[in-house]
Amino acid sequence: MALKFELEGELTCKVTGDGKFVAKKGVMVAYQGNYKFEKMLVGPNNGGSALNGIFNQVVRKLTGENIPLMTVEGSGTIYL
Repeated sequence: MALKFELEGELTCKVTGDGKFVAKKGVMVAYQGNYKFEKMLVGPNNGGSALNGIFNQVVRKLTGENIPLMTVEGSGTIYL
């Protein structure tokens, strides 16, 4: 289980190998292989009540701290 990260030009990151990593949602350009993408939920009250989760989501939106993330797991080549 090993991933190799390398720059392709100035703005693209090429990831090859197999394993799991976290990426910003929406940055993927292309991929070849067998990958699974899942939305990642983060926050201090992950697993708390629904009302606390909604409140924390609103606070993160207002303060600009809301960065949508995804977990990427599989093997092949992916360009971010």
